[in-house]
Amino acid sequence: MRDIREDLAERLQANEQDRAALQKQLAELESRRVAIKAMLADEESRIRAAAAGRSQLPLPLAAALVGGMPMTELIKATLRTAHRALAFEEVKEKVLKTNFEFGDQKPGRVIHGGLLSLYRTGEIFKDENGRYSFPSSNGIPVQEAQLAQ
Repeated sequence: MRDIREDLAERLQANEQDRAALQKQLAELESRRVAIKAMLADEESRIRAAAAGRSQLPLPLAAALVGGMPMTELIKATLRTAHRALAFEEVKEKVLKTNFEFGDQKPGRVIHGGLLSLYRTGEIFKDENGRYSFPSSNGIPVQEAQLAQ
């Protein structure tokens, strides 16, 4: 009788590699699904606003709403309490420590969308190092100007 343990171990390893590749593909499909759902919600919101005769922000806050609270308000509160410019990862880390409900959406995408919306509407500033803060006053970021007084 031949010992087939080595063959079975190789098959198991190949199976694990195939499984990992499929999981990666599933994660990519889920990411696309979430993005498409967000675009659909944005488009539905835009159409409803247009039908009601209202103007709308370039990136509506509705796209950043999860659990009834706008992500943009949480981001602004996070930046205010930090008293300094924050990189995306720092904002994400602080937001993840809150009880914000992301639902089935990926937190990084929701946070990035909120930052992008605030940046595009001019409510926050992004410096050359990619850190976010409130707009400057006389060349000094508002938060730093308040601390210096």
